[in-house]
Amino acid sequence: MGDLSPQRAQEGQEIRLATRAIIWDHDGIQVDTEDIWFRGSQYVGSLFDREVTEVHRRELQRSHLSEYLIERFDLDSTYEEVHELLYGKVDELAASLPLMAGVREATELCDRAGFVQGVGTGSDTAQVRERLTRLGLIGFFEAVVGQDRAGKNRPKPYPDIFLQTASELKVRPEDCLVIDDNPNGVAAARAANMACVAVPSSHVPKAEYDQADATIPSLEYFSLELIAHIDSSRNS
Repeated sequence: MGDLSPQRAQEGQEIRLATRAIIWDHDGIQVDTEDIWFRGSQYVGSLFDREVTEVHRRELQRSHLSEYLIERFDLDSTYEEVHELLYGKVDELAASLPLMAGVREATELCDRAGFVQGVGTGSDTAQVRERLTRLGLIGFFEAVVGQDRAGKNRPKPYPDIFLQTASELKVRPEDCLVIDDNPNGVAAARAANMACVAVPSSHVPKAEYDQADATIPSLEYFSLELIAHIDSSRNS
C-alpha cells in the first residue's frame, strides 16, 4: 500500500466495511514482550545449564518456544514442566509492561466503528486476560483465546487459535481481520481465510510478511480507511 500516515476517523465519518470483527494478537502487538520471551528462554536454559544467546533469538521468534527449547537444547524435562517455567517467568517480567504505541487509540476506534473484537494469542489465556485487565482494555474484547484453549500442539501458523476466536465472537472467518506482528501469525490468518494487517517485528525480514494484506510500521498508522482498502482489495 506504500507509506501510510497516521489517520483517525473523523466524527460523523461514514465508511462502509465488510469486515465485522478484529482479532488482535497480543505479544508484540498490544505489549512489547519480544525481549521478555528471549529473557524467559534464557532463564529456562540456565536452569538446565544451557546458554540461550543472541544467535538463537531469530529461531525463538519463529518457534513454539517450549518445544523449541526442549529440542534445541536437549532438555531433560517434559513439555508441561518447561512450559510452566517459561510462562511463569514471562508473566513475572511482563507484569509492568505498558501498551505499545497506538494500541488504545486503535482499539477504541474499532469499538466506535462497531466491530466485535477478540484476542487470539499463543500466550496463556489467563495471563493475557490479567494483563489486559491491568491495562484497562479487557472490556473491549468479547473473546480472549490463548494457546491453552486452542490445542497446544497446533500453534500458529496453524489457524486454530484464530478460528476458535472467530467462533466465540460468532463471526465467520472470512469476515475477520487479524492484526499480528509475526509471519507465523500472518500465515495462520491466511490459513483461517482471514484478512491480516502485519506490524512487522524489527528482527524479521520484511519479505516474510508478503502474505499480509497490508503492513504498517505501528498501530499509530491503523485506520478505518486501511480496513476499507483491504475489504475492497479482497472483494474485487
